[in-house]
Amino acid sequence: MFTETIIWWPVFVAAAANMIISMLWYGPLFGARWMKETGMTDADAKKAKEKGMAKEMVIAFISSIVMAYVLAQVIILAAAFTAASAVMTAVWIWLGFMATLLLSGVLWRGESWALYVINAGHRLVALAAMALLMFSWI
Repeated sequence: MFTETIIWWPVFVAAAANMIISMLWYGPLFGARWMKETGMTDADAKKAKEKGMAKEMVIAFISSIVMAYVLAQVIILAAAFTAASAVMTAVWIWLGFMATLLLSGVLWRGESWALYVINAGHRLVALAAMALLMFSWI
């Protein structure tokens, strides 16, 4: 059963943190390698920037809010009320769902292992950070 004791502002803070981590991860940290692994060119990136990504960013933020809310619910259900247990809960979610689902790209779509590591690593870091930000408020 989902609880009604969620405090919303930590969910929004965690969602914003997810967006910031994503921008850094797919920007200065691993953006060049991610582009290489996906076959995206500089011209493709320039075209996307010129087109504008407002709609995509709004949808990504809504997705981040949903992810943060569900993570908060799972942390509550797991009674993970310490930083370590909240992060461990996020790690288990990542391992059981995200790492395994992202593997289909390697197995069935011919994506590289490097791309898998970039994407799976991003999800692990983002979930752990979100859990760490929210644990003391939920």
